Amino acid sequence: MRVVRYELRSAAELDALARAPLPLGIYAGEARASSHRDLYLDTVDDALRARDIVCRLRIGARSPQRLTLILGSDDAAERIETSVRAASAEAALATDGPVRQRLQS
Repeated sequence: MRVVRYELRSAAELDALARAPLPLGIYAGEARASSHRDLYLDTVDDALRARDIVCRLRIGARSPQRLTLILGSDDAAERIETSVRAASAEAALATDGPVRQRLQS
C-alpha cells in the first residue's frame, strides 16, 4: 500500500479536494480523525523566512514527531524530513539527522 501526503495551502484548496472525485486507481479507506500541532521555527531575525525556507516541527499524539525543512515555495521545493522522539523544539533540533545537517550547512 502506498501513502501519499502533501500540505494544503488554503481552506479553498481543501474544499476543492474534498468535493473532487478520486482519480482512477486510487482507493480511499475510511476517514480517521487525528490531531497535531505545528511549530514553525526560525531565527530571531527571520533568516530562514528571508531565504524562502520553512522549518516545522509537527507534534502528534504519539511519537515519533516529524521535523521538516522545506527549501523554496514553488512546485520544485526541496523537502527534507526527519523523525524525532522529542516534542520540544530545542531537543528536536539537537537530534542528528538530515534536517539538522542541512540547517548547519
